[in-house]
Amino acid sequence: MLIHECNETMPNAPTYILELKGISVLQQNQIRNPSRIPVNPFDIPWTSFPVEWLIYPMGHLTQKIIITLDEANEPPTLATAMRTIVTLGLEGEHMCYIIAREGGVRALLEICRTESLEFAHCQALRALATISCVAESLFEIEKEGGVETLIEILCDTTVGEKVRGEVAGVIAQITSPCLENYQQMSDLVDNMEDLLRSLLGLASTTESYEIFLLSSAAIANITFMDSLGCEILAQYEAPRILIKACSTPIANSVFAKDQVVTVLANMVAVDMCRPCIINNNGISLCLELLSICPADYKSASEISACERVQQKAAIALTRMCREEEIGKIICTSEGIPRLVQLCRYAKERNNSEAVLVACLTINDRQHEKYQRLKSAICKASFMSTTIKER
Repeated sequence: MLIHECNETMPNAPTYILELKGISVLQQNQIRNPSRIPVNPFDIPWTSFPVEWLIYPMGHLTQKIIITLDEANEPPTLATAMRTIVTLGLEGEHMCYIIAREGGVRALLEICRTESLEFAHCQALRALATISCVAESLFEIEKEGGVETLIEILCDTTVGEKVRGEVAGVIAQITSPCLENYQQMSDLVDNMEDLLRSLLGLASTTESYEIFLLSSAAIANITFMDSLGCEILAQYEAPRILIKACSTPIANSVFAKDQVVTVLANMVAVDMCRPCIINNNGISLCLELLSICPADYKSASEISACERVQQKAAIALTRMCREEEIGKIICTSEGIPRLVQLCRYAKERNNSEAVLVACLTINDRQHEKYQRLKSAICKASFMSTTIKER
């Protein structure tokens, strides 16, 4: 259908479009009448076609969708166009690149800036988050002043929580450490305090699991960007807010805990931030997070998140162990037995070497006075290499 629509709407279509149309006709005929059409060299999977063959026709169709976003004012029309953007974006990064190149980021931001289109703000922000997984989208967001627009919406308490939650989702996406060039967005650094204050306020007041997850993910990502972010979070008592949230239903999932412990692990690396984590029961939370087990989860995503939680909790404890008093607390708590379990039994950490290394590293942070932890972990490590698990 895509090739046929391109052929009908493009005057003087290139030869390769006509060739693709011919191939698709043969494939459709074979599906309808499999006994009448013999196998031929044109009967090949679509994944075998070069991506370059599809960029031009997809770009042409994307332009039509962008024109709809620019010109339509009716809710049904705009909703359909934005659903299409989301659907195409989920096809892969190549589609996100095409949408950004053809002006999709600009069009979606313009909708978010238009008061008369307030009914479409949530959907526009979700579509923007969907396509913001490629460098091209980040460049477009910065070029169009998108970061300032997002922060303006996020800081406006008169805007509904759902809309601000969608903004948090966009921020979480564009600050993901997995993306290239995310650290080059100067507007994020320039507005970091306003951004973090608003995200933290959203996380502290919401009763929605999804909004807490999005806002805490955005906060966690920003802590990777600059130590200044950690200092700002300490100023606004982020550890107290996030640690307290872990005892409520909104942070009950392993994904939410993953974001919270990421913030703690990054903040505790900054000397001035360490006391506010320790004083707000950060040690107890990290020890508690070490006790979760991948075997308690079924989906691959949950198991992976569980491993990350264990690893980051161990990293946070390692960094806190720079102070002798913290090492003593760990030694006299239930931390040692769990660390031994994680080192000795691979199933407890889903065979994760990263978790093993993080747990063993705590050993190196201990003072000689607390050799109990050192000997226990070293012994467990030795046994794990000599005793076959049953």
